[in-house]
Amino acid sequence: HLVGVVSWRSGSASRRWLLTKFDAADVRTDRLAPLLDAIARSSAAPDILPGMTLDPDATRPERIALGKVYADAWQIARQDGFSDELAAAVRDELAAAVADAEMSGDHVRQMRRLTQLVRANALAARLHAGDTEPVAEELQLGLDRLDDSRRVAQSLSFDVNAPVTGDGDWGAATLSIDDNDEQAFINAASSIGVLEGPIGPADAGVLVRLAFRGSGVGVREAAARALTRHAESPHALLATLDMLDSIPRNETNGSTIETLTRRVVWTGSRDDFFANARRALLERILELIAGGTPEAAIDRDASLIDRYTNWAATGESIDTDAPAAHHSVALLRRKLVSPTSRDHDALTEIPGLAGELVSNRSPRRSLARSAVDRYIAEQRTLAATLAVSVILADPDRVPRVRHVWQVLERQDAAAPDPLTQAIATERAIAILWQIQLDQGGTP
Repeated sequence: HLVGVVSWRSGSASRRWLLTKFDAADVRTDRLAPLLDAIARSSAAPDILPGMTLDPDATRPERIALGKVYADAWQIARQDGFSDELAAAVRDELAAAVADAEMSGDHVRQMRRLTQLVRANALAARLHAGDTEPVAEELQLGLDRLDDSRRVAQSLSFDVNAPVTGDGDWGAATLSIDDNDEQAFINAASSIGVLEGPIGPADAGVLVRLAFRGSGVGVREAAARALTRHAESPHALLATLDMLDSIPRNETNGSTIETLTRRVVWTGSRDDFFANARRALLERILELIAGGTPEAAIDRDASLIDRYTNWAATGESIDTDAPAAHHSVALLRRKLVSPTSRDHDALTEIPGLAGELVSNRSPRRSLARSAVDRYIAEQRTLAATLAVSVILADPDRVPRVRHVWQVLERQDAAAPDPLTQAIATERAIAILWQIQLDQGGTP
């Protein structure tokens, strides 16, 4: 049989080739199963046990899970089974998070950096576990969560009475246009729609009048499009609220206000229009203004950290309620690798690793009192566990892993507060994932 002829020894290309087949959409399960059965029964495949076989009717998650068993048995990182595009995207996330992980700054900016690192590490953990579809989905859709949080962080200085540079210039120029020059009004609306930066109250008032009371359907449509592009501006919403009494109560205008507020306004009844629109505008304005406080930004990022760490550990949806992050980090640590006697060499290669990996006896964990302390303690143990896993996959990585650990210890010792410690540890974890995914990250 060909299985007995092919070399399955350590370092052979056949091992890596086989790992790519577990997640390959073009490989039928009923074709893969007999091959794995033959390999599991062959004495030519070291470290593969007789029970490491696949049912011909196995599901895709079952295939991926078995692929991880093979990868672990052969101590090969699983990135070979993923598309180059997906692996590259995760590597880009890790590189961006590491590059942006400055230790200084106010707590809002530090939480932003920590969230970015936790997200990148969660993507790497799920990719390493073989969960390619959720990783691809998070890469595509998850930026909305981060963008929303960045918007909050960037709007901290919002003051309804603060002047906006240049406010009124566009409005004055627009009001001077000849009433019969519809195209000029459309061009003016288009220009304010692509304006970078916030829109001021004076310009917002003129734009709202054009959007809801402009002369001509084309003018109103162009102005409405421009208005919705400023949906994150409280001034745009305040101007709409101020004009609400005179806005025609129809489905088109209801749809515009729905886009502005992210709430249902038009229910098919003109009688309900005013009350629905007023409530939606007020709620959204309060969200934007209240969401611009440092406390709100920090809370939002803390929630994202909980969700991403839980997703990394369990694979559950990011959009479901998640336990406190330290619980999920502990679970991820236990799932990643359970240190055994074969880890002895790796533990002795890097001073400090052994102390972090002795379950429940790490000084850091025994002294932890608050949830933040427990999170940092579990982080450090996860970093140590991952370091051992990286070395076991390739002993030649010891010098790089040792350097990562030494830098982490220096940064941890110099950290002025727990948040800075957390950033330093997540940054080290991200670099370890870079090495594990063969990116060759350096501190």
